[in-house]
Amino acid sequence: MNIFFTSDFHFSHRRIIDYCPETRGRFRFENGDYDLNSMNEALIEMWNSVVRSEDIVYFLGDWSLHPKNRDKFLSRLNGHITWIKGNHDYRSKTALELMKSRMIYYPEAHLMSNNGRGYLMVHSPFDIQRYERHIPDTARIICGHVHEKWKVKAKDSFIEAYITSDHSEGGFVTKHPIVNVGCDAWSMNMVSLEELEDLFMRIE
Repeated sequence: MNIFFTSDFHFSHRRIIDYCPETRGRFRFENGDYDLNSMNEALIEMWNSVVRSEDIVYFLGDWSLHPKNRDKFLSRLNGHITWIKGNHDYRSKTALELMKSRMIYYPEAHLMSNNGRGYLMVHSPFDIQRYERHIPDTARIICGHVHEKWKVKAKDSFIEAYITSDHSEGGFVTKHPIVNVGCDAWSMNMVSLEELEDLFMRIE
């Protein structure tokens, strides 16, 4: 069994192709139209090329802007999914019930332990501030949300707001190292637990 991390697939979302031109620009035609089907299929193919039926995937939010798409894609993916809610994962009660029936679902954050270290998983790095008093000093933070803006932030780094709803007067200083596992930061690839641990060791 292997463990993988990823987030921010944004299935069938036209604007994500404009927001992330480095990884998704190939899904936009020269005439300005979007090849959403090819983008969706590329994400599914990438997932299933590395994730086997017995593997665990932590998905850190923002599956799709459209609830009706969730089950259509979920049914085609390998592995056991633990889902941490993103800021686009709450569009309807029906969709939330569907998600809960297909996987382990956390509406805010999830803390796991590996090799004696705590890993707090949140969708947005700005969510960290809500849990600061309860986060162990040695904890590592795993997030998504910021797409291809940055991949890692060392302890005491400034985290700039990504969208208006991030608030916090434009940013904050993190007390913990952070790795962004969003698929766009990783060239539309999954992140293994071994890769994650190695990256944390390099920035600590």
